[in-house]
Amino acid sequence: FNSAHTSRCALLARWMTETMTVSTPRNALISWIVDAIGTIAVVVLLISWLIDLQTPQQPSYLSKSFLQHGFCLSSPQIFEDTHFSCSLLDAFCGFLFIFSAVKGKMPSSSLGFASYFFAHAYGHHELSQKSNTREDEMIKPDEMITLACILAIGPWSSASFLVKSKKMSNTSANIFATVTLACLVSIYAFLIKNPKFGLLYINISITISALLPKMLLVGFRSEE
Repeated sequence: FNSAHTSRCALLARWMTETMTVSTPRNALISWIVDAIGTIAVVVLLISWLIDLQTPQQPSYLSKSFLQHGFCLSSPQIFEDTHFSCSLLDAFCGFLFIFSAVKGKMPSSSLGFASYFFAHAYGHHELSQKSNTREDEMIKPDEMITLACILAIGPWSSASFLVKSKKMSNTSANIFATVTLACLVSIYAFLIKNPKFGLLYINISITISALLPKMLLVGFRSEE
């Protein structure tokens, strides 16, 4: 499967379900099912990825090309500078979500999705400036701090939602978000390490941390 876009599709599908203007048990169930499918797909992707990283020359699940070249460069290239082109597209999508939120035509989560697309645009831009990155290069401390700020989108989005739905207090939600972020950063720092995998990890971690808590703690029967 196309590992680069699985998690992005899950996030966009979640956003689309929030555009339902009528809150009914049926719509709530549809939204929960979308979350469940997206979360399961992304968790399977993450586990498969971590397993294949142990034997990158003989992967069992993902393509060898992906493990060699990273996000977006493992498939046939349409543009001369794929990362730069992707950064422009993501930035454009980010502005569209901001516009929809300001105009009040879309759900409030539009701002969260705008943050996601801008973060992704930044990642693509950084990689476009580092086309000669060594295959064995490890992420630098300043890059890790930037990555942590981007990864925080997922946990704090969930924390805000859980407080709003009265499932957690402000203090508990902040602790939850902090611990979740620490776990996400640790997985990258100790298991993945290489900057060429940063974009896919951003997709996966934000998807899991944004959808899983809502799915498990709020469910589809809650009036909140």
